[in-house]
Amino acid sequence: MNPRYWSGLIAGLLVTACAPLPPVPPANGAKQQCLVCRHNRDFGCLEISKSPITPQAMHEGRTYWFCDDSCRRDFMKSPDRYIPQF
Repeated sequence: MNPRYWSGLIAGLLVTACAPLPPVPPANGAKQQCLVCRHNRDFGCLEISKSPITPQAMHEGRTYWFCDDSCRRDFMKSPDRYIPQF
């Protein structure tokens, strides 16, 4: 393959990995962030709208919302991995 392709790909990955995360919205807001997507820097489905059918999970008395059931399952396996430490 062309060396320019590889250098462009690597540069793109580095920029994406270094991109700052958007601030976490307030817990009582209509919009939330999927913590698994936030941890994985998957900005495509990071912001979600809360609704009765939005996947959610309780951990230590707090409700967390997710973009889909697979993210909810990943969170439940290891919640402390995904909860931001402030």
